[in-house]
Amino acid sequence: EQRNKPIFWEYGRNGKSFAYPKQAKHRSPALAMRDGDWKCLVNPDGSGAELYDLANDRNEEQNLAPKEPARVQAMTRAIL
Repeated sequence: EQRNKPIFWEYGRNGKSFAYPKQAKHRSPALAMRDGDWKCLVNPDGSGAELYDLANDRNEEQNLAPKEPARVQAMTRAIL
């Protein structure tokens, strides 16, 4: 069954993010949204946006944020 509305979630609360994985470079941004096949992640201050097309990249290996700035901006606005 297809979802009709976006879904939102967050990692951590009250400004504290999970300390997993141990290396910060491997941690994802704290806020996330999925809308259809698109998944956007962003930090609470709007930085560090990541965008994935899950229909073509289920393992989230290609961050499309640099190639899709309008989509990132719209999704970031919705997340924040």
